[in-house]
Amino acid sequence: MQISPLQGKLDQANFFIYAAADADYFDCHGIPLINSVTRNTQHGIHLHLYNPRQDQLVFCQQHARVSVTWETVDQAQFQSAFDFWSPDVIPDPYMGRKRKMLGLKQYELKGNNLESLRTWLWKTYYACMRFVRMAEIIQKPTRFLEIDVDGLVRAPFEYILHNDPKTDVYLYEKAKGGHLAGAMLFTERPTGVNFIQELGNTIRAEIEKDNIYWFLDQHSLDNIIGRYRKGALPVTYIDWHMNPDSTIWSAKGKRKELDVFKQEQQKYL
Repeated sequence: MQISPLQGKLDQANFFIYAAADADYFDCHGIPLINSVTRNTQHGIHLHLYNPRQDQLVFCQQHARVSVTWETVDQAQFQSAFDFWSPDVIPDPYMGRKRKMLGLKQYELKGNNLESLRTWLWKTYYACMRFVRMAEIIQKPTRFLEIDVDGLVRAPFEYILHNDPKTDVYLYEKAKGGHLAGAMLFTERPTGVNFIQELGNTIRAEIEKDNIYWFLDQHSLDNIIGRYRKGALPVTYIDWHMNPDSTIWSAKGKRKELDVFKQEQQKYL
């Protein structure tokens, strides 16, 4: 797959939050995330957008403490990846990855498996490319928080943790092994930049080879994290359970449909 050029620029002088979205997710989740950050904190926020409309770019560019990058992608760019993944039988480990991707229940996808496959390739692309673009815009030690766009920042929060001088990145580890890529707090250690670059370049290489599959970002993260100093994010730092006293809520998957999240999100639309 040929990757489109990056447009726009990072414009953040201090600690900021980084997230990415396509045009639909920007309308549903990007706008309330931006408003929650600018209303409840003094931090900036940088959005990377896929196929944004002009009004969405203007929205970002007219808001203080908001910067934006974007890219334009069309379905023709995915044809080689679709041709690779679409046969009924492909070699392992790709066949297992395809079955897992098509069997995910995170989204209600309509139509047959081939139509679902096209949708999953797109969703996987924009979930993973945020790390490729992160590597392009972060070229020096920078303190920031990467989160999923379907989140809300409900109050000021600490972003310098107690063992900060010894840590490149804080993130969540899964109970059964591996790491979650949807929330990472970066420090200003020079080796943290190396981590960002290695993660982005690793994912870019796989996408360019059409190896686009759900969990590519997490697998890439697991493969390189051992070379860097990691710290564990506190369990309550980003809250998927949406407790009323939690600062940052995240609504992964079908949690977006919960009434408690919808009601909170309405405050920032």
